[in-house]
Amino acid sequence: MLDESLREQSLCVSKSEPINGYASEHQGISENVIEKAFLPTEECFPSLVNKQWLKRGTREVTAIQLSTEHNANMESVRAELQSLHHHDSQIVVLKHKIWRVKGLIQVSRSIGDAYLKKAEFNREPLLPRFRLPKPFLKLVLSSEPLISVHKLHPEDQFLIFASDGLWEHLSNQEAVNIVVNYPRYEIARRLVKAVHFKKQLRKEK
Repeated sequence: MLDESLREQSLCVSKSEPINGYASEHQGISENVIEKAFLPTEECFPSLVNKQWLKRGTREVTAIQLSTEHNANMESVRAELQSLHHHDSQIVVLKHKIWRVKGLIQVSRSIGDAYLKKAEFNREPLLPRFRLPKPFLKLVLSSEPLISVHKLHPEDQFLIFASDGLWEHLSNQEAVNIVVNYPRYEIARRLVKAVHFKKQLRKEK
């Protein structure tokens, strides 16, 4: 885009070069000759500025959600869990106005969280508050990823990797706006601070 802009500027400047031709035509250099020679350049630059203005004026960065949330607060996720664990009436529990799998965790798919995937980890030294009171035969959380494909485009700028703890408090666009409007150095720290700020506001309400 920069090369294209430079080429266009060069074309504008080149239109002022026939000043010698104007001088020969008028038999010498005068104010009128200089004005006439530079007029094409003056007429060219506003159109160039307008073109660049339009390009830059539409550069608002729009968030694109690339992954599907697997959060028990979503009705479709609760329905899926209830279908998979129809024998377990406590597979999803409403706790402090938030739906959680077994009353413990919001996500239904994850990396790790072995204590909800293998019964042998549902015991000491796991803290009591994380232990399920009854042993389970079927894994509670799924490790199966949902894979989606997004073709990269020249206008794509960055990718935000974050857990559900961030997306619970920030919308996709809010997170993108923070990354766009601040230096990339320690941008992750700034996103976390924005989450803490929002959590504090909710507590004060």
